[in-house]
This record gives sequence, C-alpha cells and structure tokens, in this order.
Amino acid sequence: MKKEEINNIINSCLNTYDICKINFKYSNYSVYYYLIDQSDQLFYSLEEDDFITDGFEIRQKKDIKYIEKQDSVCSLINKENQILKNINIPKININSWKDAFYSLQKLNKIIIVENETKNEKKSDFAIGKIINVHNDYIEFKAFSADGKWWDGTVHIPYKYITISR
Repeated sequence: MKKEEINNIINSCLNTYDICKINFKYSNYSVYYYLIDQSDQLFYSLEEDDFITDGFEIRQKKDIKYIEKQDSVCSLINKENQILKNINIPKININSWKDAFYSLQKLNKIIIVENETKNEKKSDFAIGKIINVHNDYIEFKAFSADGKWWDGTVHIPYKYITISR
C-alpha cells in the first residue's frame, strides 16, 4: 500500500469507534485496532480482540503491509456498549521514538519493547522500565519471565524497535 493511502485510512479512523484491521510486513496475522494518533513515522492505538481492549501500542507506519477500516458487527456492538468511554488514554507524543519513549518514561509504567521479524527465532522483546531516553536508544531496566530484575540496564536502539506496548 502507498503511504498516502495508509495515512488516509488512519485519519478516517482516528478517535472513532471504527476498527482498523492491520497486517504487518513481519507477521502473517491481522491485528485489530482503535486508532488514537499518528505522526509521519508512528501510530498510536488500542488493540481490540473480540469485544475486549487489549492494551495500547505504538508501531511504525512503514511496517504496515495492509490496512483497512472494518465495517463489522463488532464495531457496532462496541459502539453501542461504549467500551471506550471509561478508558483513560495516556497522552503520548509520537513525533518520533525518542519523543514517545520520553512520554512513556514520564508515565513511570512497565512497558514491553519488541523487535518483531518474520523469523520468530530472531524476534526479541524486553519487559521493564525506561531509565533514560537518548537520541538513538533507550536505556532500559528489564526483568525476566520469572519476574526477576536483570542486573544493570540494556541499551535498545530505536532502529531495532518495531513496537512498544
């Protein structure tokens, strides 16, 4: 899809009850979103899965393979039930990864940072907190699947980040 076409679909769905179905270059499955904001590089969204919202995400627009607005019964039911009404949407500046991570750092929440690829063995992720935001990377304090904090911090370059949750 062309960049202009992607931007037009995102714009038509921003801050509405319209669900967008998105396929990414590095994935074989579709993800459904309520779109909150976009910049030249990134978009900010709330994932939707069978009438349930499943967390906020920031992703790169260049990774979109296909996007379409869903005219579905699910959208109508969600709108009728006002599922977005009581959701507190954090204010995130998504002009760049640096701006986004600076906004996320101020929230002082645990986040997930991922590098998704077609080859799942090469995909990577970290769960933890942002310690510092730099021009080209974040300094991140991560913990294991067992919930134990790693010693020290890791530097995660923006060029390897495909998604932040």
